[in-house]
Amino acid sequence: MSKPKITLITCTHFRPDLLRRSIQSAQRQTFEDYEHFIISDHCPFAEHVYNDFKYDKRIKFLKNPEPYIYNLGARSFNTGIEAANSKYISYLLDDDILYPNHLQEHYNQLSNNDTVWGHSHQDNVWLEDTIYESVKHIISFSFKELQDQSYGNRDTNNSRNRLDVGSLCHRKDILVKWPLQSELTGGWEDSVFMNRLGVNSKSGDYTMVKINWGGIHKKNTKGTDLEYYNILMNKLKRNSSKYGGYELIEQPYVYPKLKDTLYGN
Repeated sequence: MSKPKITLITCTHFRPDLLRRSIQSAQRQTFEDYEHFIISDHCPFAEHVYNDFKYDKRIKFLKNPEPYIYNLGARSFNTGIEAANSKYISYLLDDDILYPNHLQEHYNQLSNNDTVWGHSHQDNVWLEDTIYESVKHIISFSFKELQDQSYGNRDTNNSRNRLDVGSLCHRKDILVKWPLQSELTGGWEDSVFMNRLGVNSKSGDYTMVKINWGGIHKKNTKGTDLEYYNILMNKLKRNSSKYGGYELIEQPYVYPKLKDTLYGN
């Protein structure tokens, strides 16, 4: 079997409803010669979400083998890069949505220019400090509604339209590794990684929707809003023999009636 031409990496921790939508967007890529790693960072929900998609042989499930420490995906990204079967790496965060051209654009940037890294443009949906700043509201948006909200932010000179790992691609054989948050004295893992890689500009087309919301860095609620976190935890019971220290006792989705709203299914 031939190797895929590009590897898409998604790390996830306690966001099953958002993860499902991200995977759905990846499946709509026009560039089909890829593999997609879903990497659980000690998440008791991730494998159950993966099971809904394992019919698609391009999608593969991995577990972060290291003991859990607070991080923003660095360990899982390093795991995915090491496991990748292709020359090129692209990313999909578990709360972002890809446009169908995402992997084609990234493959073109890396293969046509013989470069180490590339960075496409992203649309932004800004939900911080709004009534929509919750998982329930985010997953209620259809793909078209996200597009409609984001097109008004396409000012590339806007300081908020920053570099983002969700738009990053690079060669697998880079010598730079993702730094762990616990090792840093300042900055976030993604910005430090991109700085060390030398990423300093964007080019090409718009390839994804970045959803900006306040749940991202809330350490005490595992990167979600409080309502969502509380419902998630009620789906679990402590079990030290299980990966991540929890056992799922019911279906993984907090809002199952909204799980297929992205494309109107």
